[in-house]
Amino acid sequence: ESLKCSRPYFMEKSLLTGVFSDQILDFQRRILERSGLGEDTYLPVTLHNSPPNPSMESARKEGEAVMYGAIDELLAKTNVKPKDIGILIVNCSLFNPTPSLSAMIVNHYKLRGNIVSYNLGG
Repeated sequence: ESLKCSRPYFMEKSLLTGVFSDQILDFQRRILERSGLGEDTYLPVTLHNSPPNPSMESARKEGEAVMYGAIDELLAKTNVKPKDIGILIVNCSLFNPTPSLSAMIVNHYKLRGNIVSYNLGG
């Protein structure tokens, strides 16, 4: 709940950064109105800070929280054990760290050594 971000909150945070012109803020507002994002949208913790302080470390932590949470839930619902997984495909358009997201998952869940793993990005 602490990461929830309403549209007015997002616009206020954008204004308070002091780096956006009125024209850019107006553009952001129009995009928000047309994007389909609701009042229950969430932002990473770094974007809630004043000023925002995004970093590779915080992006990695965010990725881990999202990926591991989704995978934990999927494994629990399907009763699949990590050692039973033979192929892993990860797709992320913007964040492509080293080690890769697929490598992070393989290592975290101790997936088998002969897993076929693809990390797609871009």
